[in-house]
Amino acid sequence: MPAKKLYVVGNGFDLYHKIRSSYGEFGAYVKVANSSLHDTFENYFSFEGNWSSLEETLAHLDVDLILDEASDFLVSYGAEDWSDAYHHDYQYEVARIVELLSKELKGEFTNWIHGLEIPDAQSCGVPLLPLDATALYLNFNYTNTLQRLYGISEHQVLHIHNSAADTVSDLILGHAYSPADIKSLNHGANLEDQDVRVTEANKILDEYFSRTYKPTAQILRSHKEFFAGLAGVSEIYVVGHSLSEVDRPYIREIVNATKYAHPKWVVTYYKSDSIPTLKESLLSAGVMDGAAKFVQIAQLPA
Repeated sequence: MPAKKLYVVGNGFDLYHKIRSSYGEFGAYVKVANSSLHDTFENYFSFEGNWSSLEETLAHLDVDLILDEASDFLVSYGAEDWSDAYHHDYQYEVARIVELLSKELKGEFTNWIHGLEIPDAQSCGVPLLPLDATALYLNFNYTNTLQRLYGISEHQVLHIHNSAADTVSDLILGHAYSPADIKSLNHGANLEDQDVRVTEANKILDEYFSRTYKPTAQILRSHKEFFAGLAGVSEIYVVGHSLSEVDRPYIREIVNATKYAHPKWVVTYYKSDSIPTLKESLLSAGVMDGAAKFVQIAQLPA
């Protein structure tokens, strides 16, 4: 029998269980584990929020500052002490920064996730939530809290951004701004007249936005069977998910898949002042006004 309930699980679910899984905690981890990465991040992202809104922040790289500071390596071709290394030093410096803020950041994030302590039923310090063991779960977390703490079958859980329990899986982390919508730094430039070193460095920065982009449309296509299977779902519980813009396409997909079942939504919140933002996010995703009830996570109904 098809499941009638769907749980959409976000990081607030893990935080409720005292798992130190906030992006702020990740920032604190990086400060100790990789100070060079931490300082580079702090230097080149001026977007308000920084570590606490990591994925959104990744779209706001200060490319002008990178190019300005790297210009020390852009030695004039007429310099008396010219060296052949100067053909590449500028691009190398830009590539070094991009590598830190993409591949190395992702690597440290993966290491951090693998090191998170997940409680079991005996060590968990909060009351367990009344989750339905027969429901489906769309899990935005990388942890196996649902399986370890609640005994939910792996077959009922879709880890939409992959799972740390699978040590060879590539955890998906990124911003929502499509590289196709971001103008190349070489846009409008006369490439014949522009210093080839500048052209190459601009391409490296363009690639940063592709490397840190969360390919939501591709992810949805790869899991189309899961979403098609939601047609009969009549109850949807959003547990600890902020419904942020970067993940909103998934909510729209749920709305489209369940539109004929006219499901009721129950959305949890941590602080009541977040309710207006949650409401607006649901409306923008296509959820009918009045279809959702808002409760604190500890008051999640069975």
